[in-house]
Amino acid sequence: AENRDYSRIQDLTLSLSDYFRFIFRDNRAVVPLRDELHSTKTYVTLYRLNYEKDVTLDIDVDAKAVDVPILPLSILTFVENCLKHTQSVSALKISIKTELVEISRDAAFLNIKISSNNGFFSSEDLDFLNNISKYKSLYDDYHVGVSNVYYRMQLTYNKKGTLEFYNT
Repeated sequence: AENRDYSRIQDLTLSLSDYFRFIFRDNRAVVPLRDELHSTKTYVTLYRLNYEKDVTLDIDVDAKAVDVPILPLSILTFVENCLKHTQSVSALKISIKTELVEISRDAAFLNIKISSNNGFFSSEDLDFLNNISKYKSLYDDYHVGVSNVYYRMQLTYNKKGTLEFYNT
């Protein structure tokens, strides 16, 4: 404010209010994919404005998937982790790709792939993340966000949802 950067202040205020509106809204079990992606974009905008970092967010959405209901804060959790655990990358690139895969006329699943140029998982982390139910108690204070998404997915989708972590 001292620098009279009013457009930045306005962008920050609008993004922050939009983000809080999504986070603190009623506790719906699912939200349309488009809402989750909008919230994720808002969060990345806040991050850019607050930390003045070079972050690119590429989103490739299957047009048939925009209204598919997904867990709130599911994509956002992984994008937050990309930003939080960035490893000295000068220009962070995060990519979100969604694809609606139809198995039959009455059955389909949504594939969501989130990737970044942020570094790699250790083999121990990969083993843990790909086997959360084997290693983690619901009350552990380790990988809380990822575990939260995992357990909500198991409850919401009757154990038909999966999370997979890998290095490319």
